[in-house]
Amino acid sequence: MTAAVVFTTGCGGDAGDPTTISRDKKVFDKKDEDGDIEGADWRTWAAYIVLDWHGPDETRTYYLDISNDGGFVRIIEDKDEYSLVSTCEFSEGGVKDWDTVTNSIAFEDANGDGYDDLSVTDMDGGDLINSIFLYDPEAVGFTYSEELSGFTAGQWGNNALTYDSWQDAYKDVVMVWEGDHADDELHGYKLIYLNNDDIPELALIGTEDWTVCDVYTFGDGVAYRIYEGENLDVDGKGIHYFEHSGILASSEWMAGTGKYVMTSPFDEDPFFVLLDYQLITEGETQTYIKFVEPSGDYYEQVYYGEEYDLSDLPEKENIEAALGITDLSDMRRINSEDDLMDYDEIVNALG
Repeated sequence: MTAAVVFTTGCGGDAGDPTTISRDKKVFDKKDEDGDIEGADWRTWAAYIVLDWHGPDETRTYYLDISNDGGFVRIIEDKDEYSLVSTCEFSEGGVKDWDTVTNSIAFEDANGDGYDDLSVTDMDGGDLINSIFLYDPEAVGFTYSEELSGFTAGQWGNNALTYDSWQDAYKDVVMVWEGDHADDELHGYKLIYLNNDDIPELALIGTEDWTVCDVYTFGDGVAYRIYEGENLDVDGKGIHYFEHSGILASSEWMAGTGKYVMTSPFDEDPFFVLLDYQLITEGETQTYIKFVEPSGDYYEQVYYGEEYDLSDLPEKENIEAALGITDLSDMRRINSEDDLMDYDEIVNALG
């Protein structure tokens, strides 16, 4: 595994007055007093990121000039002379996720030789792509390392870097989420036990326009995203789980109709409906239930004029046995503030 990526947030600053956005990361505005960007117009961002680089016997300050369209970063030693140390291409065809790149970029010793190397991460289609550029003291420059670079936690885990522990894998996922959602009105994290092992799943909550939620699980050294929800809380939409069942329940309540749809993200077909429940209270009351029995056949029933909650259905025990749910009454909502941890709390929980 590569060295852990450090994510920070913040930007801005006036010309000549760098603004610190972490202990050793700063943004230095390129604009002059008239608001024009200084230098050649191919410098596509209006600020440098300023980082301290450390060697065995010295510390230097480098200005990092990120090209959004090109997907590379120029490492500059003297911003006034624009003296170029290295050009490091990390994302072919241009930056895929600007916030991830600017929040992740860092100098750290990735190979243990005592010299800081450049680490930068982009996100493409749900995968985090971490690029490591090793410092060469003889050439006084940075060179891409195919061995130490690769994919980190993503939705499909293709060519993913492996982690020694679920805690380390989840930390990288949390860092990305924090960088993307730190300014949300509400955001946070939960550790839930969705499947039947002793490793929790990681739930991440954010509120952009409406609530968004991702859920990750850990297996074979990789964190995989198994659920991605958006526009939650709109029309009563929610996502729930039953502990140690492997079952997620999506809900929607509007206009006199309530619905629950249960699926298992661990199944070969994660969208296969295991249970469909509807309660209609406008007009003639109806309760509808359909679920997969152990035989693989569907059981289906409509109760006209009857109003049954999901947990008091006559089929409750049969549903529990068929779907491996301990108690149908013990459904827990993920997109809620209950047991929500902030960034410091989740980092402490992950150790």
